[in-house]
Amino acid sequence: MINFSFFKKNNNFLLFFFLKKYLFFFEFFLISKKKKKIF
Repeated sequence: MINFSFFKKNNNFLLFFFLKKYLFFFEFFLISKKKKKIF
């Protein structure tokens, strides 16, 4: 279960964290696409 009070307190932090995470995976995906790697 998600602790909603925690989420509200750290909303900006979590957004930043998830954005960083997804940007990293997106970059990784693009790089592997360029190299024509399958993962």
